[in-house]
Amino acid sequence: AGVVGWPFVLFLTLPMASVLLAHLPFLSLVTLSLQAVVAVALPVIAIDSAFYGRLTFPPLNIALYNIASESGGGSELYGTEAWWFYLANLALNANVALPLFLALPFLLFFLKRRRAVGAILGPAALWVAFLSLQPHKEERFLSPVLPLIALSAAIALHFMARLFASPLPARLAHPAYILMTGTVVLVSLLLSSSRAALIV
Repeated sequence: AGVVGWPFVLFLTLPMASVLLAHLPFLSLVTLSLQAVVAVALPVIAIDSAFYGRLTFPPLNIALYNIASESGGGSELYGTEAWWFYLANLALNANVALPLFLALPFLLFFLKRRRAVGAILGPAALWVAFLSLQPHKEERFLSPVLPLIALSAAIALHFMARLFASPLPARLAHPAYILMTGTVVLVSLLLSSSRAALIV
């Protein structure tokens, strides 16, 4: 996706690469990655250059325009927002999923499960941080990581419900787990419904 279309999604591969390094030698990982990039990039360059009538690589042009352009150009022409724009947007659209997503790193540290879901949490956190540093912001830019944010929130809720239920007797632990997760899901549905009602 980063080579064919939007180059910034390549940031999402960095946490996954750190996980793969635990199973593959560094040089093997780099070699396989470069082979994959070249195999996809060469047809993209050939096809786009044929249609544009000159040698070009649009993903590189996109990156240079949005990040490396001089003052007076670049994505800032389309408007700028404060660094907290995406957090505010997630607070509206994801409601309870946002605090759960933000709580997951602390839960992982406490439960010593960092490696287990690092490949899920890492890309989403890195993406939101990267986008927050860019002057031009749009809600649609969050699309690549919304599923990961939802999954991270679900994992955080699971861990929190287990911690909530674990001190209880065995016969009460499962009902307590269901009660906590069900309550959070119900609150999320109510918040989403109230926002939809306001829009309508």
